[in-house]
Amino acid sequence: MRRLILPLILLLSIPLFGEIKFIPGFDVNISTAPSVDVVRIVHSDGRKDVLDANGSIGFIFEPGYQYIRDSYEIRLASGVGYLHNNLFNSAYFSLESSVMFSTGSNFLIGPHLGAFYLLSAWDGDKTSHDDISMEMNDPGVIIGVSITSVGFAARMIGSIDYVVGKIDLEGDGGWVPEDSELDYQGLSLKMGIGF
Repeated sequence: MRRLILPLILLLSIPLFGEIKFIPGFDVNISTAPSVDVVRIVHSDGRKDVLDANGSIGFIFEPGYQYIRDSYEIRLASGVGYLHNNLFNSAYFSLESSVMFSTGSNFLIGPHLGAFYLLSAWDGDKTSHDDISMEMNDPGVIIGVSITSVGFAARMIGSIDYVVGKIDLEGDGGWVPEDSELDYQGLSLKMGIGF
């Protein structure tokens, strides 16, 4: 019981020292990720092929809580979205946090850290290889800089991040990937609106 007293006091005291707001947001994620080392696949009869993902574009609904002080804000958010590129389509989940400090104007800026998980789905119609399966066993990492506007009815929420993750590859129907893992990494630019 005693172990719960201090966390409870801290939780109840938060409104005394700052303001907490629930801020739903909608972000458009334009990304160079995955900067894939292309996917090289080999058939049992000796045929070879090379597949490239190029860039990605995604959309995410990311509600979160913001703890607001005069000189800084802390944001915690989780979201669900959809990612598309030439190689695969995927629903994905994210959990993100940022601490943003006042710049003296109507903007806050600060470090941004998070994790994401892809429910990868190979787009066989585009690649002519519907016999490759993809799975992300471990969450990827998001690290970068977050920025948000203040003093307006709607907030601009954005970040510039470096995204790192690995996707496991498996072949079927005679096709086998040369590498068992696909590196999903690159710069990500995220822009959105919060209310």
